[in-house]
Amino acid sequence: MIKGLKVTRPVEESFIDHVVILVGNNKMPVSLFYAAFRWARRLSPEYPFPYFESAIRALAKKNKIDI
Repeated sequence: MIKGLKVTRPVEESFIDHVVILVGNNKMPVSLFYAAFRWARRLSPEYPFPYFESAIRALAKKNKIDI
């Protein structure tokens, strides 16, 4: 995930780690995670992380998941 989203800062890596933990604990559906991942990579292949973060936050809010 870190290489796929082209993370460059520790805070970005921490965000991904947190989201992966939520998925691992079944608090966030894996389908939501992968949908955001694919969307961000299609939207901006050069640097998809900001789009991934935005999508995850919006989808989490819509699904009442605390980030």
